[in-house]
Amino acid sequence: MMIESLRDFCLPYHIHFDQEPQLLGASRQTWLIRDIEGRNWTIKVKDPQDHTPELLKNFSVLHPPFAYPQPLSEANAPYLLYPHLEGTLLADGDFENPDIIVQVMEIIGRVQATMRSLVLVPFYQETMRLKDKDPLENPLERMSFDRVQGTTEQQRAARHREMAESYHWTEKTVQACRETLRSHGLWLDAPFEEYRDRVQNLFALHIPVFGSNLCHTALHPEHLVMNAETLHGIVGWRIEPRPRFYMTYTYLAWSYLHSKRPDAGEFYRGYLTRNSSRAFHTEHHLVLALCLLEQLAHRCGEQPPQASPITGQRIDDAMQLFTECVAKARKEEKALF
Repeated sequence: MMIESLRDFCLPYHIHFDQEPQLLGASRQTWLIRDIEGRNWTIKVKDPQDHTPELLKNFSVLHPPFAYPQPLSEANAPYLLYPHLEGTLLADGDFENPDIIVQVMEIIGRVQATMRSLVLVPFYQETMRLKDKDPLENPLERMSFDRVQGTTEQQRAARHREMAESYHWTEKTVQACRETLRSHGLWLDAPFEEYRDRVQNLFALHIPVFGSNLCHTALHPEHLVMNAETLHGIVGWRIEPRPRFYMTYTYLAWSYLHSKRPDAGEFYRGYLTRNSSRAFHTEHHLVLALCLLEQLAHRCGEQPPQASPITGQRIDDAMQLFTECVAKARKEEKALF
């Protein structure tokens, strides 16, 4: 039934299967398609409320310095269809290599810059439209001050809405993750109540440092594509508002939970210490705690605990790191007062 649905969906795009679609990795909703012309495509089930495909299409105006899905399907379609990004997933490689982590942090910065630049897309599109209409006229002369000012007000309202969405998402996620972990008998001694109160009382977590808090909501090694030794592209996109530093600590939390390093605790605490020594000490600790909570709860929800690659000792160590993050935030608050 599902294969026939995929086949019917692809027909209007003149994509004819050469073989049965193959599930990609551990995903239950993403397939690799090879067509009769030898081209590879990715198709995945899409939430009808998800506006990510529309935003990904806007990326083409901005020319971001990383490979990303370029949707062939419409934004309101039940599936996202795009040319397959060739390469190997970082999750199958050395995701803990410090040189690779440097590349990851660089690409996170590029994603953030792209998100900030999304507000410019309407201007670029209008400029190109006016230029096509009259190549001899300067399109900037056709844009009135009132129109630019109105767009600025719309952008300001959008930023406020995104901050509110990030706050409410965090509030719901902390509660849902707590219930998931406790239903699996995990983290029973974790200071959830104190953590929840601190997150609820720190709205600054959701005020973007630079322009926008839109994020790739699952930027970890399972969604990063390598080409040889170089980080090439990003898949698994869903774009939504998230707290400060969310993409950084999603990557580090996932990597910590899946780490094979004997010194994993020291290694990943080192990144937290270096990051939080510059500025926003409390925010760094609270967001790492959030990402540890989310990643572990996600694994519990996706598969039986006995099938998880995350060991019982690592789960206990992660609770200790979560507890330390809450304690550091408490200490920072006392130091301020």
